[in-house]
Amino acid sequence: MNNPGSINFSFKTGDNKSKTLRLTAYEGDLTQEAAKRFMQALVDADQFYNDKQVKQYALPVAARAVDTESEDIFVNEL
Repeated sequence: MNNPGSINFSFKTGDNKSKTLRLTAYEGDLTQEAAKRFMQALVDADQFYNDKQVKQYALPVAARAVDTESEDIFVNEL
């Protein structure tokens, strides 16, 4: 995979809600295996909890490359 605009890593929290971690600056190619290792390492680190002590990265769900393009539809030229 070539460098997209960002990479979104999706997880389930300890209370089964969705949580996304977005990386917007990175270099190199990200393989499926590297993404899985990164996500599992984040889960295994067991360091991220909210103020109610719910684990924020409990289960890896998906890693997605997001490449956004914009096209002006309307611009007010002041």
